[in-house]
Amino acid sequence: MRIFFVINNSKLEAIDNAKKAIHILNALGCECAVERNVFDFFKKCAVADDINNICTYDFIIAVGGDGTILAASEHAAKYDIPVLGINSGHMGFLCGLERHDLEKLEKILKNQYNEKKRMLLEVEYNKNKYIAVNDVVFTKPVLGSLIDLKVFESDNFVIEYRADSVLFSTPTGSTAYALANGGPVADPNLDFISMAPICAHSLASRTYLFSKNAELVAKIGNRNKTHMVVDGVELDLLDKGSEVKIRKSDKKLKLVYLEDIPFFDLVRKKFLPN
Repeated sequence: MRIFFVINNSKLEAIDNAKKAIHILNALGCECAVERNVFDFFKKCAVADDINNICTYDFIIAVGGDGTILAASEHAAKYDIPVLGINSGHMGFLCGLERHDLEKLEKILKNQYNEKKRMLLEVEYNKNKYIAVNDVVFTKPVLGSLIDLKVFESDNFVIEYRADSVLFSTPTGSTAYALANGGPVADPNLDFISMAPICAHSLASRTYLFSKNAELVAKIGNRNKTHMVVDGVELDLLDKGSEVKIRKSDKKLKLVYLEDIPFFDLVRKKFLPN
C-alpha cells in the first residue's frame, strides 16, 4: 500500500507522531511519502513527493488536527482517496485515531476500519471552484465595518443581510464555526446547506436550512469589499456586486475511523469532557 502523509509541520508533536506512524507502516510493508517541505525530518523513513501527485497513492494520513485534514481534503475528494487523521492537536474532531493508539494502524492493511462519506460544498467564483468540508464565510474587511449580502435560491430572492459575516456550512461543519455561532449539531449523514448570519444588524437572525439540491447565489452589496473564507483559509477579496455560487458538490470526502464510535458519543467526548 502507498500512503501519502500530510503533516502540520508547525507542531513538533505532529512531526514526532508522523515518524512513529511511518516506522510502523514501513514495518508492515507500506511505502510512505511526505511533502517536500517536511522531507528533512523524514529522510531515513520516507520518500519526498508533491501533493499534486496524490492520485498515485492508496491512502492519505493527515497528522495534526482538523485543519490538517481540511488541507488535504480537496485533493482527497478529487481523487476519491480515503483520509485518516491522527490527532496531534487539541480537538481533532474529524480525526479517526489518537496519537497514543498508533499501533492500531495495522487495521488499515486489514481493511478493519469505518469509512464515513461526508457531504462537501462546491463554491464557484470568477470561474474558480473550491471545495469546502466545513464552511464558506463571507466576512467584513476591517473591524467596525459590516457587509451587505443578498442571497438567492434558484433565482428566488431569500434574504438580505447586513452583518459582520454570513456563514454557509455543511452538516460536518455544524460542529465547527456554525456551532460557535449557536447553530444546531447535525448528524453528518444528513445532506443540507445551512446559512446563518454572524452579529446581524437585524431583529431576525435565524439559521436557514436548504435542501441538498439548492443552488444558492450570494451577491455582495455596495457597502464594502468582502472577504471569502473557505474552511478557514481566505481565498478572495470580493468586489462590490460580485456573485458566488454555492451548491452541494458531486464529490464526497471519505473520512476513516479505526474505531466505530457513534457520532453523538464523539460529540460528548470532544465537547463535554469529564
